[in-house]
Amino acid sequence: MAKRKTPDQEKDLSKNNHDTSDNKTNSYTETAHDTDSDVKKQETSGEEASAASALAEDVSTDKVGSSEKMFQEKLAEMQDKYLRLSAEYDNYRKRTLREKMELTKYAEQDMLLKLFPVMDDFERAISHLEEATDLNAMKEGLILIYSKLNEVMKQIGVSEIEACLLYTSPSPRDRTRSRMPSSA
Repeated sequence: MAKRKTPDQEKDLSKNNHDTSDNKTNSYTETAHDTDSDVKKQETSGEEASAASALAEDVSTDKVGSSEKMFQEKLAEMQDKYLRLSAEYDNYRKRTLREKMELTKYAEQDMLLKLFPVMDDFERAISHLEEATDLNAMKEGLILIYSKLNEVMKQIGVSEIEACLLYTSPSPRDRTRSRMPSSA
């Protein structure tokens, strides 16, 4: 059995069919509109992509430029450090050379100051040589001056070395050292 529809139901049904057809039309329109906007979006996104790639290139160029700038700064800093270190080394070398020369100068001065009293004693002994009547006193005085000279030499750092029975020939032709001739 077929059901009968009331006139209100038929209106609602026809209205629903009309709305459905409108919806289909609208959906086709919306689809077309969506397709157009997708194309526009793709064009926009293509432009955005090219802008983004240009920006990326700018950023990469900036990165390259900034890294190059960073390397240039680092190079300048290293060169500055090198120059300063080189100058510092030169100053150190000059200072040590100057200190060495001063040390040598003052060492010589100290040595001479220690030798002056011994020289004065020798001059006094020589001046009394003409007038001396007692040879034993002169001998003792010269021995005292000699021992004083040995003490000064030890203070300076000069020491006596043993010759180990070596004999030097007085002949100018024979200046070689040889064993001292044994007493036979």
